[in-house]
Amino acid sequence: MKKSTNKTKHKSSQWIVFPLFILIGALSGYLGGTYIGKIFKESISLSQKISLFIILFLIVYISIIIQIIVHEFGHLICGLISGYDFASFRIGSFMLVKNDEKIKFKRFSLMGTGGQCLMTPPEPYNDDIPFLLYNIGGSLFNVLLSIISIILYFVTRHIEFLSLFFLVLAIIGIAFALINGIPMHLGPIDNDGYNAFNLRKNGSAKRCFWIQLKIIGLINNGIRLKDMPDDLFIIPNHEEMKNALCASVGVLACNRAIDAMNFKTAQEIGYNLLNNSGGLLDVHRYMITSEMIFCELITENNKEKIENMFTKNFNKFLKTSAKNPSIIRMLYAYELLLKKDEQAAEKHLKSFEKVSKSYPYICEIEGERELINYIKNLSQLNINKESNI
Repeated sequence: MKKSTNKTKHKSSQWIVFPLFILIGALSGYLGGTYIGKIFKESISLSQKISLFIILFLIVYISIIIQIIVHEFGHLICGLISGYDFASFRIGSFMLVKNDEKIKFKRFSLMGTGGQCLMTPPEPYNDDIPFLLYNIGGSLFNVLLSIISIILYFVTRHIEFLSLFFLVLAIIGIAFALINGIPMHLGPIDNDGYNAFNLRKNGSAKRCFWIQLKIIGLINNGIRLKDMPDDLFIIPNHEEMKNALCASVGVLACNRAIDAMNFKTAQEIGYNLLNNSGGLLDVHRYMITSEMIFCELITENNKEKIENMFTKNFNKFLKTSAKNPSIIRMLYAYELLLKKDEQAAEKHLKSFEKVSKSYPYICEIEGERELINYIKNLSQLNINKESNI
């Protein structure tokens, strides 16, 4: 029943997004076609036509990048107004992160997001934590820029490509505002509007929202999950787990057990999340699946059970998360402990070293190195056992 509920939620989101894109696409096609039609009435060479399409492509691409930046900047400004502190600001995989009161440039990406602005919450926690402005700030700024762009479109209508740029910028901004502002479940994540809607009606979700942001702030300050206070990782009850924000705290509790090398506890939490948490986001479901594979590899190492966990969708996730240190660590263990392919394992180790140089959270890399050393020692122990038989 829980799985069907998630599917229903996902399908209902598609019914909102699909006509929205048709409407925006039709408007863009009509207005863009008007511009292109004017140009193609003139006799131009093939090279000029190619140049024209390149210009149009760049206009769309640059407009998308600008609106992503403005969207995340909106979260930042509205978060600061609401009393939050800066934690990180990411566009694509390029990231500014606050480590020990210093702003540093790093690289990081998350499936299903083009950018992200994370902030640490005001303390201490109370039920009146400001959440609405921070969550919808991105959509508000997209709308604001779209209004400005529409005005500039009319001001510059006599300048062919400049006016088209402002028109496209306005259309994309409206699309961003609607897709992020209308509460819906999009692919592997919930959008800003959905989070704001959850927080408005659910006191437990507010608490879990605050906990997640608090943990992010502690990680930025170099504190590992295993060293954080226990009360940040109290697993929500079954009913609360139907909410994605609350289920995320369960995910963090599982990650903490892994960091502390308490693998039995990690498995108990992880399998409970996978089997009983109706609110678990797809991206978190895949991350927990990866950790459960890792736990199986370093405990029973049952080949059939492990291979069955590599589903089609999970394999797709692995391709999009190839630079995530915990994913690399799992694949390293998979090649070394199950496949016993030292050459393939070494490639993952090199990938880990490359990623670790620009990864934003130093304390997480420290924990991953300890786990990698654990894998190495376990592999050597297994080799010694086999040689003594």
